[in-house]
Amino acid sequence: MLFIIPPLFVLTYYSQGGAYTRNFTSIIPFAAIIAGLGAWKIVEFIVRRNQVLILLIVTTLVSSAQIGNVLIHDYYLSLPWNRDCLVSWMEQNLNSGDIVSRTNGVALAGDKDISYIKHSNDSGRRSAFSLQELSEDGVDYLVINYTSSGYFYSDLPHNDLDNTFKGLALKELSRYSVLSCQKSWQSLDSNYAIVKIPKPWLPDAHTRFISNVASDQTDESQDHTEGRRVLGKPIPVKAGNSYIVQAKIFSRGPLRPENRDGFLRLDFFNAFPVDLRWRGQSVSISSRLTSNEPEIKQVATVAPPWAKYLVVSFEQQSLEHTFVVESVSIWSSQESPPEAYMKAAENPEVTNDILYPKFIF
Repeated sequence: MLFIIPPLFVLTYYSQGGAYTRNFTSIIPFAAIIAGLGAWKIVEFIVRRNQVLILLIVTTLVSSAQIGNVLIHDYYLSLPWNRDCLVSWMEQNLNSGDIVSRTNGVALAGDKDISYIKHSNDSGRRSAFSLQELSEDGVDYLVINYTSSGYFYSDLPHNDLDNTFKGLALKELSRYSVLSCQKSWQSLDSNYAIVKIPKPWLPDAHTRFISNVASDQTDESQDHTEGRRVLGKPIPVKAGNSYIVQAKIFSRGPLRPENRDGFLRLDFFNAFPVDLRWRGQSVSISSRLTSNEPEIKQVATVAPPWAKYLVVSFEQQSLEHTFVVESVSIWSSQESPPEAYMKAAENPEVTNDILYPKFIF
């Protein structure tokens, strides 16, 4: 009887969604035969004892998750497609002359005179991708298809995906969404969001309270699944205050816009972070370097209502480049930020089941 447990586990667990389920295609027929034989033995055992009611109860309990998923799936099929929700908003709210960044699989807003640019982080074809990059390029809106922009084909756990540039950027962007057309993973539909890109902002009145982070406040660097990160030490912060980080950065080797890399990162934590390998509860990032010329990178954000600590770091996606970071400074300001930044500090991020659909971690 023990031999039927693994096939039964595979058939029941992966029927609820999982990563790379296609890898089980070749063994599923054999697993189904073995599981069926085992199930028949159980049925015979129960029927011989006239306990048909127990059989019905057990069958219902085993299939409850699948039955629930089917009902949810059918419910979503009765609703309009998310694409209709997206196009309707675009036609009503986008204006001629707007600059719109869009991912693959996104419809156009009718016949309006709108400038579209591609939203991509593919190696060798990197465009303005994060909030700060899009803002610096004067983009008005980002129309994003999470199904094509997320990590649909990856075997990394959520925690690792969240810690990559792409994961950090998409979750920060989601806090600035003005429209979400989303359904849960049981639906066959694609999930979309429209992000209003705020104009670049830096507070006028601020107090510098930490400088030379690179030499005075830095822990050892850490290599991870995508690149390298140099971490600062946790800094106490006040919720609702604005924080600005600025650094002079340059690459020692050639760097082109399509291979842009290297960015500042601000992680907020609601308690003293014990393990700095993982992302904070809220993260804001700067734009990346696009050449080997020295650049001043800066990012301003608002500490969320629950924030108690801030960790400033520098991260690079690829180990092919060598970066030099100097003159790192951090400021705090009580100046009221634009409304978009205030709302984003309190808005929830896109959930993992939307950004990383059908994953087991």
